[in-house]
Amino acid sequence: MGQAMGPPKPLQVVLLGKTGAGISATGNTFLGRTAFKSKKSSRSVTTDIEIQSVTIDGIDFLVYDTPGFCNQGLPEVLVQQKSQEVLNLTSSGTRVFLLVMKIGRLTEEENSVISKVEELLGESFSNQTWILFTRGDELVHQTIEEFIAESEDLTELVKKCKGRYHVFDNKSGDPDQVKSLLKKTLISLNPRRIVLLGKTGGGRSATGNTILGGNHFHSELSCSSVTQTSEVQQAPVDGRQISVVDTPGLFDTQRSAEEIAWEIRKSVTMSSPGPHAFLIVVSVQGRFTHQDKIMMELLETMFGSELTNHAIILFTHGDQLEGHSIDRLIHGHIDLSRLVALCRGRYHVFDNKAVGNITQVRELMEKIDKMVEENGGTCYNNEVNWHLAQKEEEEEREMEEIQFQMRRVRIWGMESEDPQMIRERLQRDMQSFWKGRDQIGMLIGKMDSVCETDSLQRDSMRRWIEEKISLQREMLKRYQEMKTILQSELERLVSKLERVTGERSRVVDLTTLHAQQDIQGERESIHLEMVEMVNLQEEMESVWKDTERMIDMEKRHKEKLYKERRHMERRRMESVYKERRRMLHERMQSVQKKMKRIPKEMEKWLKKETEMMLKERKQRYQREMERLEMDMKIEKHLLQWYH
Repeated sequence: MGQAMGPPKPLQVVLLGKTGAGISATGNTFLGRTAFKSKKSSRSVTTDIEIQSVTIDGIDFLVYDTPGFCNQGLPEVLVQQKSQEVLNLTSSGTRVFLLVMKIGRLTEEENSVISKVEELLGESFSNQTWILFTRGDELVHQTIEEFIAESEDLTELVKKCKGRYHVFDNKSGDPDQVKSLLKKTLISLNPRRIVLLGKTGGGRSATGNTILGGNHFHSELSCSSVTQTSEVQQAPVDGRQISVVDTPGLFDTQRSAEEIAWEIRKSVTMSSPGPHAFLIVVSVQGRFTHQDKIMMELLETMFGSELTNHAIILFTHGDQLEGHSIDRLIHGHIDLSRLVALCRGRYHVFDNKAVGNITQVRELMEKIDKMVEENGGTCYNNEVNWHLAQKEEEEEREMEEIQFQMRRVRIWGMESEDPQMIRERLQRDMQSFWKGRDQIGMLIGKMDSVCETDSLQRDSMRRWIEEKISLQREMLKRYQEMKTILQSELERLVSKLERVTGERSRVVDLTTLHAQQDIQGERESIHLEMVEMVNLQEEMESVWKDTERMIDMEKRHKEKLYKERRHMERRRMESVYKERRRMLHERMQSVQKKMKRIPKEMEKWLKKETEMMLKERKQRYQREMERLEMDMKIEKHLLQWYH
């Protein structure tokens, strides 16, 4: 019986930094209560390791407050010992180091503290350390990113910690800033392993570069697969370590299907203990072809049915949608809808041109985290795929052993790899051996018949013959052993070769079957496209005829309208001319009447004018006469006065 699993160990948070940076105040902010002594002082208020516990959103934490470096009240050696003691205390569980720093320029003391902490933590500095800036309220009209970018030292420090940093406002005590740090910390403790799958030209390498935020994979426009072997790259993304495996494209015409399948299966071992997500890359450019339809079937053949529980459809070249919704594209194509449905409705859209757009990467990581949570926090681990990989490795070892045995057979002089020729060679060797033995028997008979030979010669001859016989016996024994070994070895090798060849042929048959299915599918697709093209051509011819007929009708209609317009214009002009003639005639009559009235009017006017002139003259003459009479009177009076 297995033992019951105990409660999970709390997450350990270790606070480190320079004296006066606000280490204890940061601990109190994290705890949400005043548990550590905190006050402004040139000396460290904390002189020993203090431990407090807290539960946030159901997660248990142990917070370690430590004496600050560059402490005037404690020797530096004692501070180092206390820090080492904390490392020993937290070595058995999951831990996070918070390097507490004040907002402001880095001083020589702070650079010295950073070097000491880096030396103390070793590899944990880059893998488990967060930079926690305190006094965030002092950032006025400036973001923390802008503040970091202004300092080369801070930029380098953040890079060493793989982009992990956070800001605390210790005065506000806002619990949301603690939860934000908690979320970032938990995410950083859970790296993600991603495998990119898809056909050639879908944009897998460009997708990997977009996720990792740089040119990690070779990517270019090509009709053949640029990626020939599975390749893994890692980079910190938003404070979390992300591992991406780029695989060769499916349906690459330059390589066999067996080689491509072998390289793609290697992606699981390269993302050991297993990938959290398979991103099936599909481009929104072009048509959804037969290859896209059978792509999921081939991937399920390689990875098993468990693949769909860990797969997300990733649409690339999202900038080509030009304002259209991706949902409209999915629902408008039944095969594409089925592909998304196989992946439990999980999909995402990438604009690969916007490599620096971290928002689309964050949204993708949120979907991956949600999928991992639905899978119980586990990664892909298919036993069937593991057994297939083991079987392929065993086949490779058997083939290497056969090749080794064949090389050993060649060393023994067996030039041919044909078992029948090897048996014939052994028979010839045995015949030569028996022939040599008969010659030895003849020599023994000759030795007995020679009486004149002296005893010394006979003894030396007998010894030579006995040595020859013993040598031949040893050769016979060795040949018999060799024959037995070779026969058993060859039978075993031949059976293995036949079995492996049969399995290889089955794999080849399976590959050929897939290829035939692909070809048949392509033929059907081409046939459907040809039928569609013929129908389209007929429809175009019909439309062209209708267009010509419409053009002819429009032409006749225009001519008719032109004639009617000319006729109406002529009639309108005639009516206008008639009206003008009538008006002119009326005006002529009116003028004639006026001309007839002119003499009488002139006569009247002259008469009237003459009367007026006569009257005016008469009046003028009268005034003149009166003036003369007046002058006469004046003259008369003057004469009288003079006399």
